[in-house]
Amino acid sequence: MLFGTNSILRQHLEEQWQQLREFASANPNDEAAISQKRKALGEAFSNGFSNETSFINREAHGFNECGEMKNMSQSIRDTLVEACDNGEVIRIVYHGGSQPGTVRDISIITICGLDVRARDLAVGTTKNFNLAKIELADPSTTAPHYNPNHPPDVEPTGTIREVFDEMAGVLKSLGWHVEISDDAISLCRYFKNGRPRKASDIKLCYSEYVTDAFVDADGIFNEEKRRSTRPYRLTSRIDASAKTFKKISSAVSGFLIQAHAQAPVKLTLPQVAFDDNY
Repeated sequence: MLFGTNSILRQHLEEQWQQLREFASANPNDEAAISQKRKALGEAFSNGFSNETSFINREAHGFNECGEMKNMSQSIRDTLVEACDNGEVIRIVYHGGSQPGTVRDISIITICGLDVRARDLAVGTTKNFNLAKIELADPSTTAPHYNPNHPPDVEPTGTIREVFDEMAGVLKSLGWHVEISDDAISLCRYFKNGRPRKASDIKLCYSEYVTDAFVDADGIFNEEKRRSTRPYRLTSRIDASAKTFKKISSAVSGFLIQAHAQAPVKLTLPQVAFDDNY
C-alpha cells in the first residue's frame, strides 16, 4: 500500500511527524502553531494519494526506490512463470520456511512481485513462497527433501536480552561492539582507536505497540496506537528498508544473517533455521 512501512513517502511523513512531536513537546503552549503543522501534515497525507498507483505498483512488484528488482533473479522468475503457464511441476530448493534448504516439488498458481503462491505436493496444501528465497534445484543436488512430518522447532521465549545473552560472545568474536537491553540489541563497528562508533550498523528492537497515522474528518493529521502484529523490527545500515517479524525466532534468524554478512571479522556463525513466516 501507498503508506506501507517501507514506502519512501511513509518514511518521509513519519520523519515530519516526529519533528512535529518534538516541536509540540518543546512548545506545549503554542497551540496555534501545533494545530497549523498538524493540518499541513494532514494535507500532505491526503495529497499523497494522487500518486497511489505508481507507489503501489513499485512496492507490489518488489522494486526499491531506484526502480531495481530486489533480491531476486530474473531468470528464476522467468522459469517459474513458464512453469505456471504450462501447468508444470517444478523442483526447487527453498531457503525459507520451517525447513530452509530443503527440496520441494511445487505447482505454481500465481506469481505477484516476490510472492509465489503454489501447491506444495509433499503436503498437498497451497502455500506462499518468497521468490527471493527460491533456488532452482539442480538434478544432482544433495539437499534433503522437505519432510512434512518433521516436528516444528521450539519457539524461544523471553526478552531480546535473554535470547541473545549466550550469543553475545560469538557476535563479539565477529568484531562487533554489542549493546543489549531487554527490548533491543545493536551492533556497531569500532574506530581505529578502539572506541565503538555511535551509529548502529545493525539493530533489532521490540515494540509491543505501533502507531498508525491518519487524517481525521477535519483534515488534521493524527496518530493512533495499537498492539503490533509484527513487533520485531530489524534495521541495517546497508539496507534502506526495515524488516518486521511476527516471531522472535524469525527476528533472531534475520539478525544473525545480517551480523554474519556485514561482520568486520569473517567467521562461521552457528547455523540457525527459524521460520520467518515464508
